[in-house]
Parts: sequence; structure tokens; C-alpha cells
Amino acid sequence: MSQLQNQQGKASRVNEILNKLRSGQSREAISVHYGYSTWKSLDMYMRRNGFTWDSQRRIYTNAEAGSTEGPSSAGTDLTEINPAEIIRLFELGILDAREIAKKTGFPSHKDMAAFMRRRGYIWSSTESNYMDSNPSPQEQSLNSIGKNEDTLARVAAEHSRSSLSEGFPSDKYITLLEFLWNSRDKLIKMIESIEESESHKVQVYTIPGEAKTKSIFFSNELATLMTAFCKDHSMSQKQGFEAALIEYLAQHGYEHEINCLLEKVH
Repeated sequence: MSQLQNQQGKASRVNEILNKLRSGQSREAISVHYGYSTWKSLDMYMRRNGFTWDSQRRIYTNAEAGSTEGPSSAGTDLTEINPAEIIRLFELGILDAREIAKKTGFPSHKDMAAFMRRRGYIWSSTESNYMDSNPSPQEQSLNSIGKNEDTLARVAAEHSRSSLSEGFPSDKYITLLEFLWNSRDKLIKMIESIEESESHKVQVYTIPGEAKTKSIFFSNELATLMTAFCKDHSMSQKQGFEAALIEYLAQHGYEHEINCLLEKVH
């Protein structure tokens, strides 16, 4: 399968998922339809294609443009590509330009370079990364500070290497670097999975004041769902209900009161 056919297939599935959500289907039902173990796998797939979950609208939206339209079936939609992601991948120092271009959806590294130039970024051979060609005065000041710190760090590193070279043969470093390079795909997946798990971490709140019992009758199905949710996130049902109430009230006009309540803990 060619790269264009692969991109068209991804665009088709993303559009199908968005249409199913618009028709009223839940993420859980769509996950079962496509053979995912949980809705989290579906969420990860959409995030990798440039979409994030909008909890209020109950649909996925374009991470950069805020649109609920799917990607272009003719190829990569450049409006979905974030230059910051390209810069971040170069900073990792694991992938080369061709691999980063492929990972971010460009036909070639030359197309990626042309895209970055149009966005106002130029290649710096010193930094081995793209730099803003027209930074603000504040950014220029921060860059100057950062370069000075990098220079000091390089001097310290060189001094450290020279002092350690007598006790540690250089071939050990070469072997380690070769291992890291050969394992780069696994390392990237590990980093992405950690970032993904952090993005789904549920906030647990410490609530001040005396505890009171409230008896509330609600759907058995909802109670079962809440029990499963708390179990998945290793939290008590009390913590789960408190977190749900706090976030709901904060989203519907009581953010100031909630902040005042939580500040009493500190």
C-alpha cells in the first residue's frame, strides 16, 4: 500500500468515527465496532491523527484548528500539522529528518522543510533544529540565556568526559549509543504511552470540612459505570463522585466558589 493510500484510509476511518459520534453513538460503542479493547485505544488513535476530545460537545475536534471536520482524503492536511511537534521530535535526537517527515505525514523531508519555511522557521545547523526566523524581543532574550547555559553545560560535559575516559573505555559509550539508536522506535512508543497515560490521569481533590451522608437514588447502570471508572483509575467512589461534582460545578458558573473551597486546604 502506498503512502497516499494509507493516508486516504486513515482519513476515511477518522471521518467514519466523527460521523458515528454525530449520529449519537458513544465512544464505547464505536470502540467495539472497530475492535478496540477500550475507548482509550480509540482516543489514542484520534490523537495521533490530530484530534482531541471535546467533553462539552462530545466529539473530537482538530487539535490545532478546533474543527470537527476530518482530514483531507487527498493527502495530509497541513493545517493539522503543528511546527512545535516537528521541533520537539528533532529535540529528542532519535530520528533523522526523513523519519520525522514520515512520522508527521509529509511525503518527504524536502516538503517538511518547505512547510517550516512558510511557517517562519529556518534550519539552524548549530542547534540541529528549526528556529523562529523572527522571534520577539522576549524570546531573543530567553534564547540568549539558553545558549549561555548550553555553552556552560557543554564545557562541563566535556570536562566530565575527559576525567572519566581513563576509567571507562570509549567503546562502552559507543555500544550504548548503538543500542539506543537501534531501540529508538520502542523508546518513542514508550514516551508517547507515558504522555498518553498522563493526559488521562484523573484529578483527585482534598475537600475540607465535616463529612455528611447523602442518600441519592440514581440509575443502576450509571452506578455500575461509576464503579468501573473508579476501579480503572485506582480511586475510591467517594473520590470519584467528589471529583465529578467539583468539575461539573466549576464548568457551570461556580468556579470561584470551588477555588475558594479548595484554597482552604492549603
